[in-house]
Amino acid sequence: MQIRKSTYKKLLNMPSVPPEMGGILGSKNNVIDEIKFDRKITSCESGIYVPDVKILNKYIQEWNERGIQFQGFFHTHAFNWPELSQDDKEYIVCIMKAMPEVVNQLYFPLIFPNSHVRGFLAKKVKGDIEIIEDMIEVI
Repeated sequence: MQIRKSTYKKLLNMPSVPPEMGGILGSKNNVIDEIKFDRKITSCESGIYVPDVKILNKYIQEWNERGIQFQGFFHTHAFNWPELSQDDKEYIVCIMKAMPEVVNQLYFPLIFPNSHVRGFLAKKVKGDIEIIEDMIEVI
């Protein structure tokens, strides 16, 4: 995943967990340079991010009208959860199966506020969904 330095910094500046928060990624030239934060706040005791699908779909529609390509979802994690959870993986599979046939891959990075971003890529492969770790290139 290639991402603009300014966009990467915005992701790193997200609030500490809990609660988990997230949003969507977009680009015009396959370099992530657009993000929209999901302003939905979950319980501070919860280690779970549940996106506001209605508002995020509205953002995606607005992006389409402006020529910005939807590239995936991001959400924050606490340091003691460095991997995608089983729930994260199941949700990624549901999202990928709901995507139009022309969407073959999306990014699902984990954000560790004030520290780093860990990249993950979901791909459609022969009718199945593969989730792999993906290198992040900040440009």
